[in-house]
Amino acid sequence: MIPAIFRYLLPLLATLLGLQPYPVLSADDPGRSVVLRLQQRYDDIRPECPDGGPAANCNGVVIRAIREPSNPTFWNPSQTGIDRDGVSFSYIRKDVGSELLPGNAGLIMRELGAPSQQPLRMRCVFPSNANTAMRADSCGTEAFPLPCHLSGVTDIPTWQAHFAEQGPTKTCHFTPTAYWFQFNVEVRKHYPDPDSRRYWNELVFAAWPPDIPEKLPIEALYFSGDGLADAQLMQENYIHATGLFLPIVRVELTRDRVFYYSPKDQSQLAQKTTWPSDSEQVTEPLN
Repeated sequence: MIPAIFRYLLPLLATLLGLQPYPVLSADDPGRSVVLRLQQRYDDIRPECPDGGPAANCNGVVIRAIREPSNPTFWNPSQTGIDRDGVSFSYIRKDVGSELLPGNAGLIMRELGAPSQQPLRMRCVFPSNANTAMRADSCGTEAFPLPCHLSGVTDIPTWQAHFAEQGPTKTCHFTPTAYWFQFNVEVRKHYPDPDSRRYWNELVFAAWPPDIPEKLPIEALYFSGDGLADAQLMQENYIHATGLFLPIVRVELTRDRVFYYSPKDQSQLAQKTTWPSDSEQVTEPLN
């Protein structure tokens, strides 16, 4: 049997030499199994994981919009994110109620409990977009430096009063334990204006070291609306940097089936290369 790494290298060499001009993504290429996993996690609304960890460790989908898709190292935290030790993501799940994402293209991460060479560490969570870029440490504020449960916000009525007084950008933050992570999901059903539930929430992760794209637990790239070209550019930059394939999936939050994969949505570089099947996908860079 030819090792997976050589099944990748030979067609890639053919592509570079111009000997393989047509798309060769197979019917069982890794993108198809990715969307099945994503949909399964999206539909899984267990309030915590079997080991007692927060739900994001095993279900739902952690997603990050990329504001500058032309950045060839889009996977790196920004300098401001490093300075305040905070990188923003959103969490989507069937019961979260989000219908909009903070951007039309970006990253989808593996469940946080999945094995990873560079695990992500969740620092705090918010039911709404909390404008964490304006918070010195990404989580607390001057008025509420402590988590919600240490600031007198411990149930739905106290949270409603707090939210009504402070608004989404100045509220306290929840710690990412199993209980408070699920509470962060539940309070979204109790906004003063029910329409607020359509918008995204915010999860803050500690900044990770730069320039390690192949070690990050990225599962896919996503697009919605008119974001396909941006996702394709990011896919090509990721392939150039790592030699690894990240499928592009379409996200439709207003449908029962949320995740869609099509070989035609992949970048030209991805379409011209034969990739290992999902079980054989290379997990180390080829250079």
